[in-house]
Amino acid sequence: MKAVWLAMAALVCAGGIAVAGPAPGGGMEIQLAGIQLGKPAVTVVKAYGNPRRVQVGTVTAPGQSGGAGGAGMPGMPGGEMGGMPGGAPPMGAPGMPGPEMGGMPGAPSQPAQAPQTIHWIYEREREGVVYVFGFDEEGTVVAITVGDGLEDSVNRGGTRRPFAGARTSRGIKLGDPFREVIRAYGYPETQQNAGDEVVLTYYEKAGVAFSMKQGVMRVTSITIRDMGAH
Repeated sequence: MKAVWLAMAALVCAGGIAVAGPAPGGGMEIQLAGIQLGKPAVTVVKAYGNPRRVQVGTVTAPGQSGGAGGAGMPGMPGGEMGGMPGGAPPMGAPGMPGPEMGGMPGAPSQPAQAPQTIHWIYEREREGVVYVFGFDEEGTVVAITVGDGLEDSVNRGGTRRPFAGARTSRGIKLGDPFREVIRAYGYPETQQNAGDEVVLTYYEKAGVAFSMKQGVMRVTSITIRDMGAH
């Protein structure tokens, strides 16, 4: 599972090689895995139940800590682990504002910190898929990732077929080859190398990014983002 997480985490890498070019027609991606960007957290609960893990900041591979240099999801700043389902919720979790801390008498005021994205993580071993839903401080869905949860899928040179239950509006799903992504979205805005992963970003023109394993070049994860929220 760690390799799966690292593959999804490749989407956070900054920079890249600009290779933007003509793209097929189509608007921004606003829905994935049955959830629409901009919807409240309760929408995710109704569809998927309680998350397995809750994390604030960068979504990292199991056993890794968040923060600078950690493997993370696209556009999501580093942070620390939040509360687990059934325990105390993390401060600022969707729909649960954190308590305000009073200042010390005579102490100078501290500058306000930028709010961090809160993530609900669902690992579905039976389906072989990982879902990550990102929320802003108001509990609104601002990012959705669907990742291949199979270590031995065809996406990574194995034999098992990946989960096919989530598609973009242009029909791209986990396991689709590079050529199908180019056919649907055109040339990417950036093409980034992160370890053994290649990341194709289309955030500005379609609000979506895809990661693929080098040498196989089939979709291992899909992320859509609310570009107005970043």
